[in-house]
Amino acid sequence: MEQGSKTREQLLTELSWRPIPGCPGRLVHDGLSERSVEDLAGLAVPPKVRSSAVARDPLMIVQLSDGGLISYCKPDGRYLHTLATPEAFLRKLRQLGCEP
Repeated sequence: MEQGSKTREQLLTELSWRPIPGCPGRLVHDGLSERSVEDLAGLAVPPKVRSSAVARDPLMIVQLSDGGLISYCKPDGRYLHTLATPEAFLRKLRQLGCEP
């Protein structure tokens, strides 16, 4: 799993986020984004694309020093970015079957 150079706190100021109902500690970006995962997380190269039996779209997962970013790759090339606290990030990774 890739390690982003940005923090959750930094990403909170870069995009508009809203809480995900029923998912404490997780936020979703308002709408689909054309901004790449590597640009958003401060990576030199794109993270590895993963699949999950419980997710409709391929995933890009980046661990941050204070949480994590899970982005769903949509067929049209845009992303649905989600941001989480450390606890919520690990919980979602377990749900997706993508243990760190």
